[in-house]
Amino acid sequence: MPAVRHRRACAAIRARAAEEAHDAAPHLRPFFDIMLPRLPLWLKASQNIRTMAPQRWLAPLPLDQAITCPWIAVNTDQRVNALCIDIDHADGPELVAKLPPGCPKPTLVIDPWSGRSHAILPLVTPVLTGDTARRPPIALARYAHRLLALALQGNALPFVNPVKCPAGLSRYIGGPRERKGIKPAAPLVWEAYVESGTDLIWLTQLGDGAAELRAVVEALVDDNKEALPPRTSRSNWRRGWGEPSTVGRNCNLFDQLRFWCYREGERDADRILAEAARLNDLLPNPLSASEVACIARSVADFMQNRYSPRRGGTRGRDRAINRGLDIKARQALAGARSAEQRRTANEQKVAAAVAKLREAGERVVQRQVAVLAKVSERTVQSMPEILGT
Repeated sequence: MPAVRHRRACAAIRARAAEEAHDAAPHLRPFFDIMLPRLPLWLKASQNIRTMAPQRWLAPLPLDQAITCPWIAVNTDQRVNALCIDIDHADGPELVAKLPPGCPKPTLVIDPWSGRSHAILPLVTPVLTGDTARRPPIALARYAHRLLALALQGNALPFVNPVKCPAGLSRYIGGPRERKGIKPAAPLVWEAYVESGTDLIWLTQLGDGAAELRAVVEALVDDNKEALPPRTSRSNWRRGWGEPSTVGRNCNLFDQLRFWCYREGERDADRILAEAARLNDLLPNPLSASEVACIARSVADFMQNRYSPRRGGTRGRDRAINRGLDIKARQALAGARSAEQRRTANEQKVAAAVAKLREAGERVVQRQVAVLAKVSERTVQSMPEILGT
């Protein structure tokens, strides 16, 4: 009976959430019919993370209450339900229209004043990201995420970042709004939004619905080959850098900034500081300017003095020699150097074993030397000069 009551309570919360979303934005029913079944019953949401409120917050709320908040997190720490892109310009609708045939079009949630938007592309099959999750689907999700961000000239948001909620209502916003610019980026759009008298805080352009990750990759990879790792180093981007830390704001900003520097190969301190300030503005509760500057200095110092990229043969034991060599030449060099190191190590082990036998007054026998040195007898046979034979 408790299990039955629990299922009924969960179903009731989802039903109320669907009713709230459909009442707030009836024209967006196709979007919410896809997303609502995927969202958790307690959803991270906020009424003021992008306002001038003195204390900003992002906290879990019941789904039926969170769904009309201005900002929500459509993904969780364990599950990616949608790819989310931050489009920091007013050309989002035009770029979505220009996506190549076969590429699923995301839903755009647009700020009618600035024209800036969040693109949300729901996934047919959510990607699990917990400790026991398989790595290939996560790598594919990151790859598709990056391709879509490049196509829309935006930034791939960390999976757990909050985004503009299409059903967010103006009456639930907490604190004065932060305006980008002194006048609307698109005056006609703003005037139409004001005249509509809607209580929705955002304008929303519906997309194609749920998408498969492979459909995104197949549609976009040919147009963005220059901006992505070459096939010979595909294993590097598959490993990725993980998700930014959620321990604290400082750690989160530090990770986002260094990941950006690794990806762009950026070493200029001024540009790193500018990117740090931009990323800080996206945080629910931004850091002070002095903290941002300190983090930017730390990352810039590492990039200028200690960073060496993984790709291009400029990292690792043979990086000085590898410069200018192709992949086959680097592999041959690495094999020869590794064999040389192994032989040197084995010679030291055999010499130590021989010395130990002689000190004990025992005969130097190949089999006994091999046992003491923990190498094969064949290895001992290849070193007659050490055995004195």
